[in-house]
Amino acid sequence: MFKKISIAAALLFFTLSALMIFYPPLIYWLFALEPHAIGDFLAKRAGVLFFGLGLVSFLTRNIEDKPVQGIISISFGSMMLLMAGMGIYEFARGYAGIGIWFANLAEIGFGAAYLMMWRRTKE
Repeated sequence: MFKKISIAAALLFFTLSALMIFYPPLIYWLFALEPHAIGDFLAKRAGVLFFGLGLVSFLTRNIEDKPVQGIISISFGSMMLLMAGMGIYEFARGYAGIGIWFANLAEIGFGAAYLMMWRRTKE
């Protein structure tokens, strides 16, 4: 199960990385934000971070050591759920558009999957 979650997350991270680095206007459209040079700058830098997360996720997919899987799972799971929480908050305050729910649902799904994986490493 860990391998499947890690590969799916890596695909998501690499896709987000490429989109944010090479086509940051998609983020404005998806989240209903006004385009701005600062946003392009930050989106591209976030894209580099997503590339790193993709590498971690992909390169650790075959790790069978339960404590290491647990560390990765709690880290990625909490990151995803906190991102979803921020998205919900930004939508509630009117800063992000309805497209944020696409991201929120993906983050909740991955967060829940990773946290279930983390619980399995404790058994």
